[in-house]
Amino acid sequence: NQGNTIIDMKSDGNCLFRSLSDQLYHDSGSKHDVVRDEICNHLSQNKETFECFLLMEDDDEDIMDFEEYVAKMRRDGEWGGNVELYAASRVYRRSIRIYSSIMGVWMIDYEDDEGGALLLSHHDGDHYNSV
Repeated sequence: NQGNTIIDMKSDGNCLFRSLSDQLYHDSGSKHDVVRDEICNHLSQNKETFECFLLMEDDDEDIMDFEEYVAKMRRDGEWGGNVELYAASRVYRRSIRIYSSIMGVWMIDYEDDEGGALLLSHHDGDHYNSV
C-alpha cells in the first residue's frame, strides 16, 4: 500500500460508508449514516444515470426495481458496492482509489477532483477499510 496504513472499519454492513466517512471527515466512520443518506439521495435524483448499473451488477438475473434498490440501500447495515462508490465520487466530487486483495488497484476517476482521491481497501470481496 505504498506506505499507507489501513484503518479497520467495523464489519457491520456499513463498512463502505464508514470508510468513505473516515476519508472525508477523519472520524473513524462515525458519519456513515450521513454518507449513506447523501449517496442514496444522489441515486434517487439521478435514476437515469444509475439504473443501468443494476442490470450489470445483478448476478442472479433477478432485476430489482430502481426505487426498491435505493430503499434497500437506505437501510442501516446494507452492504454498498460499485454503484455506491460511483455515486460517492459524484456526490463528493472526488476520485476514489481502491486497493483490492483480489483485483489490485483500481480507480473511479472524477475529472475535476476537488481534494485528492479518497483511499479505500477492499478485502476478501466483501469488506472495505479506509487507507
